[in-house]
Amino acid sequence: MDEAVTIRDAATRLGVSRQRINQMLKARDLYGPPQPSGTRAPRNAPRVFVSSLESWEAGHAGRRGGSHTVSEATLRDDAYRMKLALDVARDQLTMERRQNEKLTGLLADAVAALQAEHEMARKAERITEEYAAIATNHLGPDIHEVP
Repeated sequence: MDEAVTIRDAATRLGVSRQRINQMLKARDLYGPPQPSGTRAPRNAPRVFVSSLESWEAGHAGRRGGSHTVSEATLRDDAYRMKLALDVARDQLTMERRQNEKLTGLLADAVAALQAEHEMARKAERITEEYAAIATNHLGPDIHEVP
């Protein structure tokens, strides 16, 4: 039976992140012992065959030279992490834009309500001025009366 190592050990060996090792397993760039379908593997379970790591290293060392394998893997890992960060930032911006749209709608409603209240106050002020003028005309002393 082929010896297997943990994802952490495989990542350390290739100089990449654990997420990159998971990607490589899904892409079948690396192989490991079969995992039960629909269940998560236990923590620190052997997941990557050493022979698949050796094959991957040999294949990449043969194409570009051994010293570039870690650099290429590191660059791919960095690019993947940048993509994840970009996805998170995009999702956050989308949520922020939606929140801003909601707040803008609430502010527009509040401004409309304030304008309506302002107009009602203006009408009430005119009415009270008219009543005051009428009251002054009818209740004040008649200066035109001759005694």
